[in-house]
Amino acid sequence: MTSFRLTMRTLPCCLAILCTLPLGIAAAAEAESSRDPSTTKLVEAFVKQARSTSTDRDAQTHRQAFKELMASIAERREAWVKRVEQELGDAELIAGLPADLLSKVKPAGANQEQAAALLQTGISMPLVMLLAAERNPEARVAYEALRSTLRRFEQAAYLEELIAQYRSFVRELDTMVGPQSHKEMPEKAFPFPSALALKGQAIDQEAELARLKYIEALRKAINDAARGFFSVQFAERQAAILKENRDLFAKMDAIAAEQLKVGRASQADSLKAQSELAMLDTQVLTAERERINAIAKVNAVLGLPPETPWGALHPTDLSDEVQALDELLRLAAQQNQALAGARVEVALMETMVRMAETMVLPRGSQGASLIAPSVGAEAGPTRSEMAAFPPMQKPSAERAGFGANAAYIDELRVRVQQALRMRDAMEADVAFMVKDAHFMADATTRERKTLADAVVPKARQALETYRERYNTAATPFIEYLDSARLYLNSSLSLEKARMEHNRALVDLEGACGRSAARLLPGSREEQKP
Repeated sequence: MTSFRLTMRTLPCCLAILCTLPLGIAAAAEAESSRDPSTTKLVEAFVKQARSTSTDRDAQTHRQAFKELMASIAERREAWVKRVEQELGDAELIAGLPADLLSKVKPAGANQEQAAALLQTGISMPLVMLLAAERNPEARVAYEALRSTLRRFEQAAYLEELIAQYRSFVRELDTMVGPQSHKEMPEKAFPFPSALALKGQAIDQEAELARLKYIEALRKAINDAARGFFSVQFAERQAAILKENRDLFAKMDAIAAEQLKVGRASQADSLKAQSELAMLDTQVLTAERERINAIAKVNAVLGLPPETPWGALHPTDLSDEVQALDELLRLAAQQNQALAGARVEVALMETMVRMAETMVLPRGSQGASLIAPSVGAEAGPTRSEMAAFPPMQKPSAERAGFGANAAYIDELRVRVQQALRMRDAMEADVAFMVKDAHFMADATTRERKTLADAVVPKARQALETYRERYNTAATPFIEYLDSARLYLNSSLSLEKARMEHNRALVDLEGACGRSAARLLPGSREEQKP
């Protein structure tokens, strides 16, 4: 149980004595550091703190400063709450998308039935992107994590208030283990103003880190929905091309059968046509299943059951305009959320070091409460009358606990270096992602243009030529069949190049910390002032 040896009469006197402690502590620290150079760095932060608070001799002044700091923390929290409710930077990710569509999607954010009904009316790229912004599970989890982080402001303020009240009247903590003299002294009873201010700063940085993670999750969800849209679009186009060419091969098979009857074709020609038909039937079925699987993947991004049906798809292709690589690298260095988060991590760890130096470096005695210092085992019912005010012990490296505190701070300093290395690694990763996505966008642009302007038209022209030549018996059936196969493969390659080009553009925007909304036709004009 706790023990009390002071009365309310002696409390003001003890408070007056304690208000002079920072001066004595600073002098003791300076004397010790002068005798032992190895401790100079370890007590430097403590001496600076003691001097900074030595002018405030009045306990009421300390108390007022404490209240002002807690009020400052409360103001920070209110500012963050308003920011969460009004503007977090997420509006930039959907800038350029239709406002009337956004008004329809908003109610579907919390209603699965409404979201499914919207998908059945018709699928457009803006629709799936807006639904992802409203319904994506990972983005919603990150948003709730941000809201929960804001509660740490109150935790910091209330915890310090509770500790201050407790230590004002309780000198020892009874561990209920061993003899009654085994009581632990709560050190650093009075929360130094700088420590509390640093707590508020650390929580501010944690909130900013949570905000960046939310924006990153939201951006990823929107871009994943866009990538999935292009996968569904490719699967539909692929199935349509395969079905169209199957009809062509079916006609070729019928022609080969008629030619076989009159002796103008061989049995091998008919068998080749039939084998092509069988392969096309398998490819059509695979394309249809691929479409179903692609839809299920997008539904997962939208937080909907995989089997949620879709309506008719409205095809979309993104703008071909790609900014210069140097400009994209500059934008990524400024806007990429993961890189910004790595920088905040460095600042947070540096704040943690400063707070640790303030809170765990020795205060000149093994125990210092708002009432009086204590000497551990002498505290308790059996202590002497003078044990309440023992001679102040000077900080030294030999003190038990001092080494642990120093090791704790050293560990944090190493973690600062770790955070710096992680930031450097993230900078390199982001730069590589931008360069890789820029290369893919450039390569797929050339491939798509070559296929659309040269390969597919020439393959179609060759097919028409071989059809005419085969009808006049000027070319064998196998050449006619090969030309049809070439046209089919080149058409499928063109659609795949379109999909890869669109997805490369989305990846490039994601590497720069932006969403694919700005790539939609007309969106860039709407964003201009």
